[in-house]
Amino acid sequence: MAKRTVNGPKIDGLELRAAAAAAYVVGGRAQRRDLGGSRMRDFDLRYPDGRADEPLEITSFVDRAGLETWKRVGRKDPIASMVSRVWTLDMPSREQGPDGSAGPSDVSRFFERAGVLLHALEERGQHEFQVPGPPDDKVVQGLTDLGCDMGFSRVRGPDETGRIETVAPVGGFTHRDSVAWAIEREAAKTDNQEKLSRSPDSERRHLFVVPHPSAAAVYLSVRHGELGRLPLLPSPITTAWVWDGNSSHVFVATPPSFWEDHELPSHVLDEPEKWVK
Repeated sequence: MAKRTVNGPKIDGLELRAAAAAAYVVGGRAQRRDLGGSRMRDFDLRYPDGRADEPLEITSFVDRAGLETWKRVGRKDPIASMVSRVWTLDMPSREQGPDGSAGPSDVSRFFERAGVLLHALEERGQHEFQVPGPPDDKVVQGLTDLGCDMGFSRVRGPDETGRIETVAPVGGFTHRDSVAWAIEREAAKTDNQEKLSRSPDSERRHLFVVPHPSAAAVYLSVRHGELGRLPLLPSPITTAWVWDGNSSHVFVATPPSFWEDHELPSHVLDEPEKWVK
């Protein structure tokens, strides 16, 4: 993510655009407050009519296990000596550890086991699969046990080697209340509450959440505008924002008021510095 300088140390481009989006919607400007110190909120929203500034904290919601899995996939050589075709599989973005907690998938183990099973499919002339398979098909059952719901392959090109490519198994899944849940998770963090509680006299105190694609259900729900219920906010926070980081629509709610959908002109996201000091 590109970084830009706005009155101080460099700022992440996504954070800058989020601040510009909020400033545009409220009809003000975002004044940067976090200049490299600790426990300082990111911005204040300032209004041209002279009303009191309102604090704005911007945060990302990330599925850490899923993100680490796809980082591991990116570092993995997809070439698999066991297969003669180019296979595409869905792969679980997380797995359960011995203690029951969710962690990143063991990518090396996945590729090793999948390669053996896909080779068995090729040996019997099968070039795709989907679950559920026949109840007595141990090969497809083995792929199911790895977390694969489907896979297909093609003949490799003249300069290609047999390999395994993976995709996230999220499809178009959304869950309306996942947005409220993600905001509540971020709002419950002590540092976010502390930063916003330092302006107790402000009419509103804003938490702006940007879901990362690794948190697929939340990200896709926001992208599709399926926001569901309002989040339950702790007292230091009055107003919740959510935006997927790419689209032209940003959503804001000050409970008990309903979600508002605001469309952002392209120039707000293309030139965010005009709304940020």
